[in-house]
Amino acid sequence: MGAIAAPIQPGQLTAWEAFMAELNGPRRPEFNDMNRRFGISEHRAWFQRTPGGHQMAIVVQDGPGSAGFLGKLAVSENLFDIWFCGSLEEAHGIDFDRLTLPPAEQRL
Repeated sequence: MGAIAAPIQPGQLTAWEAFMAELNGPRRPEFNDMNRRFGISEHRAWFQRTPGGHQMAIVVQDGPGSAGFLGKLAVSENLFDIWFCGSLEEAHGIDFDRLTLPPAEQRL
């Protein structure tokens, strides 16, 4: 299982919501295919507003491919994967050229 708390960049909440709508709507078959290809059996995301007013996405992935998912996604040449990375870059400011996210450490 993998988890990440990803800040939504200032001014990007609408873009993030559109991204989620695409994944839950017309691009769902492609999203399911991506998860299957990367060994993700479940992929969930929550929106969280912090007491300080920041906006976060809390994402949990389960499956044997969850540990290396973002690294493999970053080098994929699949058109959907490229769109997915671009959406993550836009909404969260993730730079896939300098991807250095340490894994989450489970505490409970």
